[in-house]
Amino acid sequence: MDKRIAELVVQILGGYEDHVAAALGITEDLSLERIATTFDDWIAVCWTKDHGSKAAAQALARALALASSFDDWVAVYKETPSYSDTEVQALAKVMSLASSFSDWLIVNDLMPSGSDAATQALARAMSLATTIKEWEQCFHSAEAHSEEEYACIRAIAKSVEKQEQETVAASNQ
Repeated sequence: MDKRIAELVVQILGGYEDHVAAALGITEDLSLERIATTFDDWIAVCWTKDHGSKAAAQALARALALASSFDDWVAVYKETPSYSDTEVQALAKVMSLASSFSDWLIVNDLMPSGSDAATQALARAMSLATTIKEWEQCFHSAEAHSEEEYACIRAIAKSVEKQEQETVAASNQ
């Protein structure tokens, strides 16, 4: 098997160099770190290194330079050591790129429960919720017995009531 094909398989799998080499009979170095070119490659390199190690930090720096999307910045935030400048930068970028209901729920899940950032993210998700399912997701993300939880319950009740009225109106026609 051609080494370049094996390297592409390593990139697709996000690592597993030893497995690919064994399966394809390759004896040359297939290090993902050596062939990494994309954000996903460099995040995969981070996953193969000891968290907090110099090698992980170098791979994260490479990924950081290539990060562009909301999902990229979420991955950077998850790989970044707590309380670091990079964590602050990643969080700011995640919050600036979040735009959809699901984005804001992801931000809420990243934050410590009950924190101002979690409350802000949940409020943004709630402002975008339009379906019973979305309100249910907000309910499960809200603190128990909080105003947010009660607002979710009221929104679900209002939606159910509207559906009931529409069903009755449709059956009367």
